[in-house]
Amino acid sequence: MEPLKNLLKVNSDPSIIKKFMSSKTNKKLKNYYYSPYIKIKEHDYVYLVKKSTLEIFKYGKVIEKDKQIIYMFINNYTLGLDSREYYFYKQYNKYNLFSDLLN
Repeated sequence: MEPLKNLLKVNSDPSIIKKFMSSKTNKKLKNYYYSPYIKIKEHDYVYLVKKSTLEIFKYGKVIEKDKQIIYMFINNYTLGLDSREYYFYKQYNKYNLFSDLLN
């Protein structure tokens, strides 16, 4: 279940998601920005935020992605997750921002 689905349809600005997160989650994501699944690339480090609870689920390195499944290396193991259940947050840096803008 995605509680913010209707709100995101009306307001296309994904930064609105952070306003509904807990202060603890917002602190961890201070230097991170929302990135849609399409713009996630292999070898990116991302935070996964559950759409149903808006809490951080995991942080790790993307190894591979399929149409809906994302494979990540997290704490010495590989995990395959359904991308439709998570928001993705990447760290602010020149490479990420410019590559996301160009794509």
